[in-house]
Amino acid sequence: MHYATASGTLSSFWLLIAIPGVSAAILLLLGRRADRWGHWLGVGSVGVAFILGLVYFFSLRGLSGPYRAADRKLFDFLQVGGLKISFGLLFDPLSAIFVLLITGVGFLIHLYAVGYMAHDPGRRRFFGYFNLFVAAMLTLVLGDNYLITFIGWEGVGLASYLLIAFWFDRPSATTAGKKAFIMNRVGDAGLLTAMFLASPNVIQVVRMYRHSPPKRRMSVWSFIACMTEPAPRNRPALKKPCASRWIRASAYAAPPRPTPRNMYPIWETVDQASTRLMSSLAQPPC
Repeated sequence: MHYATASGTLSSFWLLIAIPGVSAAILLLLGRRADRWGHWLGVGSVGVAFILGLVYFFSLRGLSGPYRAADRKLFDFLQVGGLKISFGLLFDPLSAIFVLLITGVGFLIHLYAVGYMAHDPGRRRFFGYFNLFVAAMLTLVLGDNYLITFIGWEGVGLASYLLIAFWFDRPSATTAGKKAFIMNRVGDAGLLTAMFLASPNVIQVVRMYRHSPPKRRMSVWSFIACMTEPAPRNRPALKKPCASRWIRASAYAAPPRPTPRNMYPIWETVDQASTRLMSSLAQPPC
C-alpha cells in the first residue's frame, strides 16, 4: 500500500514528536538551572503539539485519493545492500485521532501536575519524563513501519518505568518500577511475536527452514544454544568459549570442531532469515 507524500502543511507533522522530545531533552540536560520554569516548558510543549494536531487533523480534508493519509520519510534508518529501512511517519485519520487523544489528555495531565508536584524538588525531572512519554507515544502511533512502531513502544516502556519509579527513595516505588520493567519485557515478547506473525515474509522464512538440509537446521539450533549459554560464575565469559556447548547441542554422530567452514551453514541460514524479516519490518503495518 502506497500513500501520498506529505506536502504543504502536513509536511511538518513530524513536529508533533520533535516538540515534546526536544522539551524533554532540555529539561533533563539543563538540570537544576531549569527548575524555576521547566514545568511550564513541559506544559507548553504538549499544548503546542495539541494545537498542531488540530491543524493537521483538519488538513487531512484537503487530501484526495482513496486514502486520506500523508507519508513523510525523514531519513534512512538502516541501509545494507538492497535492504533499506527508512525512518518514516504516517498521518492518517486513525493516527490523527490518537494524536489528539494523547496530546489533549496529556496537556490536561501536565497542567494538573503543576500544582500536584508544586512542593516536590524533582518537579522539573518529572516533567522531563512526562514529555518523553508523550513523544514516545506519538512515535508509536505515527510510525509507518513496524520498526519505528517498536521504537516508540520501547520509549513508552522506558518512560513508564521512569515515572513509576520516580520516587526511587521509597521502597514501594522501586518495587513497582521493577514490576513494570518485567511486565514490559513480557509485552515486548508479545509484540515481537505479533510483528513476526504479521510480517508478509514469515511464510517464506518458515518454508526456507523446512526445506533446508537437516545439517543446516541443527546448525541453527546449535548457534542459538551457543549464544544463549549463561556466562560462568567463576571467570569472565570470554575466557571460556562455548564450543563444547555447540558440540553437545548438535546432532552429529561425531561432531567436528566448529571452524569457520563449519559455521557457514549457520551464518548463511541466519543471514537469509534475518534479511527477510528485516525487509518485512520495513513494510507499513496492515
